[in-house]
Amino acid sequence: MNLDVMDDNFDGFSVIPTNTNLELPEQVFTKIPYQLSKQHKEVYAQILNAEFEKLDPKIFGAVEAMFSLLQRVVLVPEEYGIKIRSPIIDVIDQQLDQMDDDDKVIIYTRHVIVSQMLLNHYKSRAVAVFGKVSKAKKSENIKRFKAGEAELMIANLESLSKGQNLQVANQ
Repeated sequence: MNLDVMDDNFDGFSVIPTNTNLELPEQVFTKIPYQLSKQHKEVYAQILNAEFEKLDPKIFGAVEAMFSLLQRVVLVPEEYGIKIRSPIIDVIDQQLDQMDDDDKVIIYTRHVIVSQMLLNHYKSRAVAVFGKVSKAKKSENIKRFKAGEAELMIANLESLSKGQNLQVANQ
């Protein structure tokens, strides 16, 4: 979200090996536009207007909370009474279709409800490491992912244990 902060963190905490010639591929960022349905746009606009009216920018985190809510409106339309498939599933499916059969993917989400929606959609191919999953189950799911029993891991940054060696994942 903030490349400068990310770069500072990497610069501040990374160890630069002196006896290796490490060449990593350049990162590729692709914008993938998608359209909301008319009904979805209308609900989004209603919630945006209502949230904007009560927004108090003097309250710490108020703007971030509003944007977080709006993200959920886009990503989990059923939570707001819109009976349609989440538009993010099409975006993720498009990316997954372009991957090799042996690719391992970690999908990080911000909201537990988004994680749950994705897990429900990809349940036969995914394991879960997010807020509603018990510590024991998270540990079991990480082992299953590393062992190749699942090709996708649905995770929240806060829930995925620090220090996990997840080099098995390449996406």
